[in-house]
Amino acid sequence: HFDQFILVNVFLFSAVIGVLGIMAGVDQFLVEQLGFSVPSTGTQIIFSVAILSTVYGLFNLAEKFGAKVFDEATPPASRSYLKSGVPADAPPMYTRIRGEWYDLAHFDHPGGPVALALCLGRDGTALFESHHYLIDHGRLMSILNKFKVPAEIAKDLKTMDPRDDGAHYDWDAFDKDPLTIDIKAMVLEHFRPEAERRGISIRQATKATPQRWFMIITMMATFFLSLPAFVSGSWWALFATPSLAWLVIANYWHDGLHFSLSTDWRVNATLPYLFPWLSSPWLWYHQHVIGHHCYTNVAHKDPDLAHAPQLMREHNSIKWRPAHATQESWQRVLLIWSVAVGAGMQILSDVRANFKGTYNNVVPYKSMETARFYAHSAGRLFYFCSLFVWPWFVMPVWKAPVFAFFPITLFSWWFMLNSQINHLTADCAHAEDTRFFRHQIITAQDFGTQSAWCFFFSGGLNMQIEHHMFPCINHCHLPALQKKVMALCEKHNVKYDHVSGYKEAFVKHVEHTSAMGIRPFSEGHEH
Repeated sequence: HFDQFILVNVFLFSAVIGVLGIMAGVDQFLVEQLGFSVPSTGTQIIFSVAILSTVYGLFNLAEKFGAKVFDEATPPASRSYLKSGVPADAPPMYTRIRGEWYDLAHFDHPGGPVALALCLGRDGTALFESHHYLIDHGRLMSILNKFKVPAEIAKDLKTMDPRDDGAHYDWDAFDKDPLTIDIKAMVLEHFRPEAERRGISIRQATKATPQRWFMIITMMATFFLSLPAFVSGSWWALFATPSLAWLVIANYWHDGLHFSLSTDWRVNATLPYLFPWLSSPWLWYHQHVIGHHCYTNVAHKDPDLAHAPQLMREHNSIKWRPAHATQESWQRVLLIWSVAVGAGMQILSDVRANFKGTYNNVVPYKSMETARFYAHSAGRLFYFCSLFVWPWFVMPVWKAPVFAFFPITLFSWWFMLNSQINHLTADCAHAEDTRFFRHQIITAQDFGTQSAWCFFFSGGLNMQIEHHMFPCINHCHLPALQKKVMALCEKHNVKYDHVSGYKEAFVKHVEHTSAMGIRPFSEGHEH
């Protein structure tokens, strides 16, 4: 109930503050561009009521018809009923876990239907294991076995991509690994006292605390309060607003799409749509949750290894090109970091995924239903207009391009700074292990774990090892877990990479980028 209260009130508060920003922009446009007089108080009130009425109407339409459009948020067994209006057998929802096929169409999943939708037509073992370490494995398998597909049907089933075979990990070895046993016991011991103190379940104790919700709302409010100045063309807002947008997205958006904000799946699925400026949430699930988190730095499985292979080579799986010889130059790095979000993730990667049926040629991507595709396209159009179009209507020609392109460029720099330094280093880029927890530890690097600034500005991404081990634990809990994970790594002789802060992490990343730009098998560089 607390989470639902937060969801509704954050939405309404954002709408009200957003209206103030829109009004400021309209006033600026009427006065400076069209020569109108300042709108009267009555006109402003009418305009505000009209906008709020529209928002309220859209909210109710989304509540009533949203499940018909956003089918990933619809329980599989309900989809046929929603389309036809009469009860009917649900279409199968096949996924493969540990070599066995299951039909989850009639499974009322505690984590919600979105999580199930991510496994549709895939080998879902890594997703399954990385989100269920709080529950006894035997109990989990006994629940799954109720949905096991008969052998005569299973023999003909295939994943969307034949390469999606789940073969990278040895799950039997993972189960028997003393590190796995100790980690699972440690997490339960860590959260049990907090759950008992607050009178909640252990799962609830792993999500955002009331203090974290207060911080999220405060950051959202600060961002929206900066919008009037931003839309009016204030120079300080040119830097402040995109930086605030990064802080909001880093500190809540990322957690929501990892199901770690709340135990109510609606909160996790809905709130990210308030801030869609990093990526479409649905595309982010494919790139980040399905691909990168399950198979970190694994060739032809992690899509983050091949975002711009023509210009940048960060992994041996990328064929060396002559252009890579100068990839460490500041001009090349600045170019890649500047367009990574605005042009890359938001537009090019999105278009390719929807037309090719795969994200970066490694994560299979199921075609959207017609209504879902139109809604997705409308969202991308809104993104494009909200960033690149509106300044040309309210600002002078010389000022419009600055406000159209610099904010998303600055935002992209912050994103790249906090994402590239965590995995793409000499120690992490090519490390691997067939046991899941060990693989997540040795392919990531922590930085500034004792720095409050690193934690705040990165949204907890500075504790990348812990985040990859426990993606559905809210990052507000990671500082306490970090020390315990480090101690377990020392106990089990597992390499734990961590550096002092942003500077050292960035230097290590640049050194790796420079090394990967050297032609393979040239003298002294046989990599």
